[in-house]
Amino acid sequence: MKFHEILLLTQLLSFLGFFKIFRKVLLVALPLLISWFGFICPDYTEYIIGNFGVKVGIDSFSRYLIIISSLMFTVIFIQSINDKLDFSKYFFYITSVFVLNFIFTSKDLFNIYILLELLSILAVLMMIENADKKKLWASIKYLLIGNVGANVYLLGVLIYYLNTGSFHITKNAYVPNISVNLMTLGLLIRTGVFGFGMWLPQFHSTADKNLSAMFSGIYINSGVYALKLINDVKSIEYMVPLGLILSLAAAILGFLSKDVKRTIALSTMNHLGIMIINPANSLLYIMAHSIAKTLLFLVSDDLKMKEMNISIWLVSFVSIASLSGFPMTLGSKAEHILTASFPLHLTLLILISNSIIGAALFKHIWKKPKKGFSKLLIVALSLIHITNFNFLTVIGIIITLMLSLFKPRKTIHLPIESMDMNLLFVLGMTVVILWLF
Repeated sequence: MKFHEILLLTQLLSFLGFFKIFRKVLLVALPLLISWFGFICPDYTEYIIGNFGVKVGIDSFSRYLIIISSLMFTVIFIQSINDKLDFSKYFFYITSVFVLNFIFTSKDLFNIYILLELLSILAVLMMIENADKKKLWASIKYLLIGNVGANVYLLGVLIYYLNTGSFHITKNAYVPNISVNLMTLGLLIRTGVFGFGMWLPQFHSTADKNLSAMFSGIYINSGVYALKLINDVKSIEYMVPLGLILSLAAAILGFLSKDVKRTIALSTMNHLGIMIINPANSLLYIMAHSIAKTLLFLVSDDLKMKEMNISIWLVSFVSIASLSGFPMTLGSKAEHILTASFPLHLTLLILISNSIIGAALFKHIWKKPKKGFSKLLIVALSLIHITNFNFLTVIGIIITLMLSLFKPRKTIHLPIESMDMNLLFVLGMTVVILWLF
């Protein structure tokens, strides 16, 4: 049985959640089941309803996204197991699991558009439940800016279809640059890359912690996956300088933020900028980010307290260390693999970017749970790896530790974060990229 068929069967099984007695069990068990089948199913490509139907399949890249995303869904659902769970909330949660995994199995540009739109609607429906004014405005901003991105992407898809006669993703297909650029720009807006999708800091930081973890740790994987597929069609030359500049900008803005959830949200934009530099080689980086960001948002409420439980603090520390590329973490290994083929100056800029956002996050746990304990642990782990004489790692650790000593007096907001300025920036960048490339 193919993986997409298993997804359909498990989706049918999810309707047992209509009965209250099954909801919490299904909410935890079904993502685990999908993760397991994603692991054991072989690679394949298939056309549903003949050669003119939707192209689906899984490969090594999508397989691990299915596994890690489903596991992170399970972690979030376990965390919220004691919350009140009515059928509508259960339906939105479990449908998100299926929609996201259908995206990872899709090899069809128009199908990806439909599924991304459905995922966005689910995000807004979950967000506005018992929402205050801030959440409602964040949702409206997300919908309006996101729809601009979706329409730009769709225009690129239509041009692709006119040149190839198909929506199927074909590696090295002959398509004009305008098609690839429009699809890329649309996804940058929809995914929430800094500058293009400035809905993200407000949308992710005002949501409840479980939703924030879902949006930042899991949802964004869909956009990076779509960018990887487009990159397979034709490599995007300007992604390297664009990704580096946007990543550094997000890191600096995150460093100038006092609110912990806003800082975490901006770190998502920072890491998105790094992922888009080389989407095809970012699999482990995506996985490391997904794990760390999910856990960090789940404990974000505790980070606002003056003191916290030692176990919560350790989860926070390891997550931030991984996001910063600290030694002996999955993030460090992922960063090394991602930058292995980069020249030294690009690697150094990525290291500086991660160090800045790492320092911004470390500031929130610097004196917790006991004064001096966190400093001692960070310095001890740093000295362990310094003995390996990795020059760049030493530089990164020094930058992170030094910057984490400074705290901003107030949170800085940029004009581009307003909806009208964000749309003006998007319009300007669209004109520039289409003109130059």
